[in-house]
Amino acid sequence: MAIAGYIGLRYAAKHVLAYSVICPHRVDIGRYKDVNPGKVGLCYDVLTVVTKDSIALKGWFVHAMQSPVRGSIFILHGIADSKFSQQKMMELLCNNGFNCILFDHRAHGESGGKFCTFGYFEKYDYSTVLDTIMADYPMAGSFGILGHSLGAAISVQVMAYDQRFCCGVIESSFADLRQIAHDYLKQKTSVPLPFIADMALAESERIAHFQVDSVSPANAALRIVKPVMFVHGLKDERISPEYGRSVYDNIQSPVKIWYPIPDAGHNNLSKFGGEEYQRKIVEFFKKNM
Repeated sequence: MAIAGYIGLRYAAKHVLAYSVICPHRVDIGRYKDVNPGKVGLCYDVLTVVTKDSIALKGWFVHAMQSPVRGSIFILHGIADSKFSQQKMMELLCNNGFNCILFDHRAHGESGGKFCTFGYFEKYDYSTVLDTIMADYPMAGSFGILGHSLGAAISVQVMAYDQRFCCGVIESSFADLRQIAHDYLKQKTSVPLPFIADMALAESERIAHFQVDSVSPANAALRIVKPVMFVHGLKDERISPEYGRSVYDNIQSPVKIWYPIPDAGHNNLSKFGGEEYQRKIVEFFKKNM
């Protein structure tokens, strides 16, 4: 490689790629000004929870439509997304007797924060949110968690960290941050140079004050003994189903389910899973909460 080309790649790694990893696109909240649980007939409370490092997280507590309440489920969105995109799952679960708790991750949606750390800080954030929910909603019951993509990876780490979550549904999770970041940067730049990706990640660590190699849902899974169901599209174009399966294989719970959806990609599990997908999720939470 020419010296000039190498210098250019180093510059890009430190000043462009490093930020592209930890600074996901923030959705335009203005487009959701008329979107909220009340629009579909659900009763909800608007919440703000401040994290231990003083970031304000914005979310909703959405009340179940049936009594008695079966419990409360956290629903975690994917990267460069927000709680607003999760309303169909919220409706499904609320209409089956569950409260739903939806927050924008740090550096996403209406929440504060500049950097996404893929679960490194987020697992503590959701434990803090749970502290608040338990104090303010003493009748909320047991707590489950459901996450998609980034939200799935965070959910695995949350379950490993906080034993108050009694079960989880994990959709399309990556296994290891360094591994998926290498995949992402290769797709973004078409340059299969691992040392450039590692250089970018080292700078991401410095900027956001976290440790990339500590973000490993596959390793976190070794500490999970509660019931878990994994859902993954076998045509996932963003996160290989092999990654999700490797996390599933490490789960230590005697109750774990691997639910592949053959024709689904990354963001269309519901479309290809149909009524069976919805039924399996509802049945899993009813049985384990």
